Amino acid sequence: MPLRRPMTGRKKQEPQRSRLLARPDYQRRLRIYARAQLHLMHQVSAIALSISNMIQQLGILYLATQRTQCPTLSLGSASSGQVADEEKAILDAAEAGVLWHHLQTVDRQLWAHTSSTDWWERIVLSTWEDKQWLETFRMSRATFMHIVTKLSPYITRQNTVMRRPLSPEKRVAIAVLRLATPTSLRLISNQFGVGMATAGVAVREVCRLLHNVMANSFICLENPQEVIDGFCSMGFPNCMGALGSTHIPVRAQGSQTNVNRKGPASIILQAVVDHRGRFTNIFTEWEGSVRDAEVLQSSPLPDLMESGKYAPEIPEVDIRGIVTSPVLIADPAYPLLPWLMKPYGGELDHRQEQFNDCLNKCRATLEGAFERLRARWQALSVPLEMDKENIKRVIVAACVLHNMCESRGEVFSESWTEEVRRSEKNPQRKVAQGKESEVCDSPCIEEGPEDEDASRIRDALADHLLATLHSEEGE
Repeated sequence: MPLRRPMTGRKKQEPQRSRLLARPDYQRRLRIYARAQLHLMHQVSAIALSISNMIQQLGILYLATQRTQCPTLSLGSASSGQVADEEKAILDAAEAGVLWHHLQTVDRQLWAHTSSTDWWERIVLSTWEDKQWLETFRMSRATFMHIVTKLSPYITRQNTVMRRPLSPEKRVAIAVLRLATPTSLRLISNQFGVGMATAGVAVREVCRLLHNVMANSFICLENPQEVIDGFCSMGFPNCMGALGSTHIPVRAQGSQTNVNRKGPASIILQAVVDHRGRFTNIFTEWEGSVRDAEVLQSSPLPDLMESGKYAPEIPEVDIRGIVTSPVLIADPAYPLLPWLMKPYGGELDHRQEQFNDCLNKCRATLEGAFERLRARWQALSVPLEMDKENIKRVIVAACVLHNMCESRGEVFSESWTEEVRRSEKNPQRKVAQGKESEVCDSPCIEEGPEDEDASRIRDALADHLLATLHSEEGE
């Protein structure tokens, strides 16, 4: 049997060490000892730093005293020059040490330029009344806080050792003010006492949440029957919305596809509004060079209307012997379809003129909605300088805020409309008025044969309107 080499002292201790390390009380004592050692090292380091600082300060005081006592020291001799060089070296070293110690011990909360948040925190939140909120943010304080409550779960950030995060109120306020005014982002960031990059992130984040989280809840047809009754009271029966489009100006890119026929670059916003001027359906995908009919054809709206999913609970009605579903109304730039009525073209008789007048009167709700949208959220009246995806989010966010303000009965000031009109560089530019029919040279040109079913429905509506007018005159 081979002889085993005797164990050395170190190897004899290893099993014993393993057993000790396995004991919980021994591990606890080791942790206590390690903490004590670490605390002692920190104390020694702090004492050494204090001693070093004291030596540096004493060196500076000594040199200053020597200068005071020997002001006539000659620099001409070799010894005097050597003393002066040594003195300068000592001063430089001491000064560098003091500065380094200052950088190590200063309370660093922000590495940024000095800014003030007094305007927002001490003035707006503390002293402003609803009139001032309305003039600046286009809404009352109650509506603003309602938006903050909706978005707060998505934009609340944790505090860190570096800096305090922006509060949800401040994030929403930056975004709302950016949409409400054509002011540059730099001025808005200065107003709130934040960096321009931080303000830009807040605007994009809030617009993205308004687009992704709140759009489906606030841009929808909540009560179709109420809308039909509203348009009926205005004179047009069985109508549940007015369809149209507007051009939102953007900064021209390399491609010319976003340049509309009147020159400026733009993105098209197609929308349906109810009798109160609230958006119930929007679509913004195409550049300004695309025609209204092409935008409509590519949008989800035709499928929703033809399948009956746009207002599934509304039944068909009989109008002068013609059974029809609820319809939308539009201007001559759109095709005539069984669910989409537009004015008669060409030479008109009395019945057709009456139909066109009634349709145009109801379509005025759409024109008014676009005008209020631009006037309340004036960022849409100047070219937007961002990528297409963010432009779409900004447009949808403005529509969501428009609906919220309209639904909550927020006051609309006509002075905002005047501000937009004065800011227009070219008063003759019709692209800012929200109707392609106004920018078309021949808006009533018929493209191809009309749908026969649609023509019969339009004739039935025209006969109904004329009969209603005669009955009212007879009464």
